[in-house]
Amino acid sequence: MCKKAPRNRPSVELTQDPTFYAFTTTVTPDAKAVHVFLQPWIDQEVNTLVTIYYDGLVVVEGEWPTDQPPRFDGPDGQTGTWGGRPFTNMLRNPSGEQGWPWLRSWVVRAMKKLISPIPLDPVHVVTLVLDRERTGWVYRATAHRLVQTFWAVFGWGGVFISQGWYQVLTWATVLGLVGALVRAVRLACEPWSSGVKWALCFLGAASLVIWSITFLRPMPSLFPWFRPFIPVARYAYPAIVPSALALVAGWTAWPWPRWRLWSTVVFFVGLVVLNVVSLWRIVTFW
Repeated sequence: MCKKAPRNRPSVELTQDPTFYAFTTTVTPDAKAVHVFLQPWIDQEVNTLVTIYYDGLVVVEGEWPTDQPPRFDGPDGQTGTWGGRPFTNMLRNPSGEQGWPWLRSWVVRAMKKLISPIPLDPVHVVTLVLDRERTGWVYRATAHRLVQTFWAVFGWGGVFISQGWYQVLTWATVLGLVGALVRAVRLACEPWSSGVKWALCFLGAASLVIWSITFLRPMPSLFPWFRPFIPVARYAYPAIVPSALALVAGWTAWPWPRWRLWSTVVFFVGLVVLNVVSLWRIVTFW
């Protein structure tokens, strides 16, 4: 409900019986998202553990009666009537009816002990990673930024080449990754040295972990201010060389010798041209 926001946080009295509370606040017109945080502040000191249960949370726009609770059409709490008027709840899963992967408390405690102190709870990281409706645009922006900076962004991220090149490089990257996966499956089915197999598996697993950490780098900065830091490819520096080797292996994964030869020639010439374009862009930047 959008009215004048109170200067102080509204206070409510906790009871053992289910009670409905409502208050109004103001949302700026340019807001892109509204988030509800269930973090109660208890004014007085309590010596015993207090457990607070929430159910039927509602976020709607406009003015609604605060002295009577809404009536929901179903257990999901998405629609209903309030004060004789129909409404659509803007809050997703307001009653917690939908299941969601979660971390057990002992896992969270172990992660906090093993990892250096972090300002964000691991549970919130899991939520942000899985909430594609909220963070899907961050995934797309991060993937776009990583591909660009992997190939041709210079001068501390301020010197770009033309966008047409990045489109071609994106498709070349996808083609190389698919070919690398095909070649990995093909090699796994062939009799080869166990030492080589374990070495390649370790190299691939390490590269995958490094790129995953880099790809998820914006997630901690999404909470609570929703201003993510989009990383660049240099954050995955230890995996750059293995990634380049995987792309080359993928580009030459054709089963026909003539195709492998021509693909090698095409991508070699393409990389030479890309280097020339990049150098020219750097020289003429100013």
